Amino acid sequence: MCDGSLVSEGCPSIYVNESAGYALTEEDPCKPWPYCCPKAIFLGCSVGKNKYLPGECWQPEGECVAYTCTDYYNISETGCPVYELPANGSLTPVDLSKPFPDCCGVPVTPAPEACKCEVDGYSYCSGQTFPISGQCAQGTCNDNCSYSVLG
Repeated sequence: MCDGSLVSEGCPSIYVNESAGYALTEEDPCKPWPYCCPKAIFLGCSVGKNKYLPGECWQPEGECVAYTCTDYYNISETGCPVYELPANGSLTPVDLSKPFPDCCGVPVTPAPEACKCEVDGYSYCSGQTFPISGQCAQGTCNDNCSYSVLG
């Protein structure tokens, strides 16, 4: 019924749990009703259904990475370190059963091959002594794969 009276509707009362990271926006009189009303907003990072407060870290299942919610509500990612490996070097496999950064691969340097001395068609290991053919002498295989003649 139109009786010439004016009906005014105000914004609903909203209460937020600030300790859980929520805040209330200010009323914005420049916007039409109901868009001018305060809204509850989360002061943190939202990832799917999960919410994280600034400074909070998490590691998604099945990933070897850590995420952190920053003070500006951005998400920062920390991955495994990058290594410069020697030609014959490798990394251990990523272990997703461990938390970050323990899940990251680490460099593995293969054990150096045992040095061998080749003398008269025979191979001798480092530190091993052997007779020298045609001489009344012995040789010793050195660590650098050469040999020394012992008197």
